[in-house]
Amino acid sequence: MGSAVLKARLEDEVAPSGCRHWSFYPAFLFALSIWVITPCSWAFVAWTLTTGNFSSLTGIKLLLFPWAVAESLFSVYHLYLSRRLSVSTTIHNPPVGLPFFVELFTRILKLGLIAPFPHKPKRISQIIPTLPPAKAIRSIIRTWAGHVPWSTIPRSAVRNWLLWCIYGNTPMDILTAEESAQVEEMLGLLELRAGEKFADDATCTGTIMRLTVDPMKTWGRPLVLYSTIGITNACLRKWYAFQYGVTFDVHAGLEYLLRMPPSWTPSQAITHPPILFLHGLGAGLIQYHMTFKHIFADPTLASRPILIPLQPHISQDILHHQHLNPLSRVETLQALEGLLSKLGFVPRRMSENEKAASGGKVGAGEVMKSQLTVLSHSNGTIVHAWLLKAYPDLVNRSCFVDPVTFCLWEGDVCYNFVYKSPTNAMEVLARYFVGSELGIANSIQRHFDWTSNLLWFEEIPNGLDPHRAMFFLGGKDAILNAQNIRRYLSSVGVEKGLKYDANGHHGSALFAGAQGFNEIMQWLQEECEGEQ
Repeated sequence: MGSAVLKARLEDEVAPSGCRHWSFYPAFLFALSIWVITPCSWAFVAWTLTTGNFSSLTGIKLLLFPWAVAESLFSVYHLYLSRRLSVSTTIHNPPVGLPFFVELFTRILKLGLIAPFPHKPKRISQIIPTLPPAKAIRSIIRTWAGHVPWSTIPRSAVRNWLLWCIYGNTPMDILTAEESAQVEEMLGLLELRAGEKFADDATCTGTIMRLTVDPMKTWGRPLVLYSTIGITNACLRKWYAFQYGVTFDVHAGLEYLLRMPPSWTPSQAITHPPILFLHGLGAGLIQYHMTFKHIFADPTLASRPILIPLQPHISQDILHHQHLNPLSRVETLQALEGLLSKLGFVPRRMSENEKAASGGKVGAGEVMKSQLTVLSHSNGTIVHAWLLKAYPDLVNRSCFVDPVTFCLWEGDVCYNFVYKSPTNAMEVLARYFVGSELGIANSIQRHFDWTSNLLWFEEIPNGLDPHRAMFFLGGKDAILNAQNIRRYLSSVGVEKGLKYDANGHHGSALFAGAQGFNEIMQWLQEECEGEQ
């Protein structure tokens, strides 16, 4: 037993390689060339004013000076916003509460176990450290701790992590005796299932990620980058309106694009079901332009409405009032459900007053089954998950591309996207141009709630039917752990509906012409076959 435990310990000492791939360097230089615009602007303005050369500026220098001034002033504003958000420890999502987390915690510890999990935690005996379930639990905790060796993770850090998961930023000393005892019991249970105890607090000073409490990580970027993205997205919106008849509107604070076929009516929802596309983090329309272009132009989808909610807080729209004040989960769901009902995409729900007036009878609209098809990508799969959990009867078909909503207890998404030091080109570009942007960082590091964003497979209607549910994963995804998610989906019986590209990166399934994109388009077209 001693040698087996030692072997388990040695395995837990192994950390992911931090060696940089050669692609890291050109990507870093490219990001640096964008970042350096701000200090160069400051230098140019300072040189011009201190040398008194302003009156002698001509040609290109005369054009560059106002731009440099604008960049300098914007950098002050950007720094102010960044500092304000960085020191904030406000958690915008309400704590999940002890009963919910105990149930979730117990369920997570069941994963990978062959024997039934005892109902009462007190009856659990320590698991052998070399068993796969024990290794899996240790791997999860090590991921939340930044992949440090197990022997360096102090018990107090894990306790603080549990407190954060349950209560948000609540210190232990204000909990009731019963609550404190429950936290300690879960901590002990975690050690039993891991097969190893945590390190003594006196010998270790390690910490565990607490995403919404830790200081926010942002990198500066020039005004010209925001301007380029904003102008391009505005032009694309105009182009979609001109080329494809796409309209822009707002419902209950939720902005959206809508391609509505002229002759479509709610009665055609069965034969021409509407499509809801939920985009992810990035730069908004410019990032998904080729995807939208092919979907809008596809003749087999021409008779179907297409709805695209816009999310300014994760699209680098810095002038938008929601850039740093995104709609909450509840607000998003209420607005989205109301919009879908207003457009006739889903059966209208009777209000309580209407039900009372009708004597409690259900209206005909509620009897009709929803035919809505939802296609989501990356962070959009979280909104997809919210919709399925709140209104499962509204979604008929679901397609998840690079889903970050599964296996969130493992911490890979948080670690890879926020904490991990980039080692290759994809990671550098994702960190600078996406992850460290103010609105996106604020959304992920102050509004992200992994317990609420988590989706279990059984919460997906007809998840085993490939016609009703599809999942696309890339083996080289730098954000989520595609291998673990693949194993999870396979373990619950998903076969034909799971598309795994061993060489695929995050988002590559949406590249026009890629095998994954062709399969997504075929899946969308299934309901339209024979209708043209």
